[in-house]
Amino acid sequence: GSWGGSSYAQTADGRRADESSPAVVRLTHSYHSKFFLSYSPGGSHITYSRHYANRRAAGQVLMGLWIVAADGSDERRLLEAHDREVQIQEHAAWSPDGSRIAVTGGGNDTGNAAKDLFVADVENFAASNLRKLVPGAGVNVGEQPSWSPDGKQLVVTSTSAILWLIDADGKNKRKLTQLAGTYAMQPAWSPDAERIAFASDRDGNCEIYTIRTDGSELTRVTNHSALDCHPKWSPDGRWLAFTSNRDGNNE
Repeated sequence: GSWGGSSYAQTADGRRADESSPAVVRLTHSYHSKFFLSYSPGGSHITYSRHYANRRAAGQVLMGLWIVAADGSDERRLLEAHDREVQIQEHAAWSPDGSRIAVTGGGNDTGNAAKDLFVADVENFAASNLRKLVPGAGVNVGEQPSWSPDGKQLVVTSTSAILWLIDADGKNKRKLTQLAGTYAMQPAWSPDAERIAFASDRDGNCEIYTIRTDGSELTRVTNHSALDCHPKWSPDGRWLAFTSNRDGNNE
């Protein structure tokens, strides 16, 4: 989920917001697994990725991007016109002004074994012109994008535990950090644009870290033998929400 909601919407303390509304409102209506929820700027819509049957041999979508209004209406596909070229559509991230959406995509040129960064234009909550941020076969940028607050840059991750910064026009890709361990994933840009939070196993198990956007001040935020991951900043930048299995299951 994210600060503000998930596929089920509920107040932060687990209680209903007022006496006339239920604590939980169902937004989607299918049995398929759903992942990677993201509110649009302004909070009127939510995007999510949904599994499909394994149709790899047929060259059809395996993980499709959907959109639904925050009241549960107008649930529909967002990138259906691009299913055959981008068969995995996940980790959607809205630009701050809502005019673009970045997705991690697995396309025919990567054999769906690896993923790269795609961007689409958005108008009236309809997407068009899906394209690789950096054109060309194979992986040219990375995945799991997060926009800078001014919409001018993205941070992405790639194999070998590397975080990259790249301009929103696909230029000036540069390494932010490369860490020990297997992965540095789920990067999230802070509201003040000064830091990036992410999950890494650099110290032996998955913990939450932050790093300044100039590559300095790498800071370990959590310290627990359980798996801590999926950091999300509070709007004021003072707190990080994250997922952990320290109580026996993911919470």
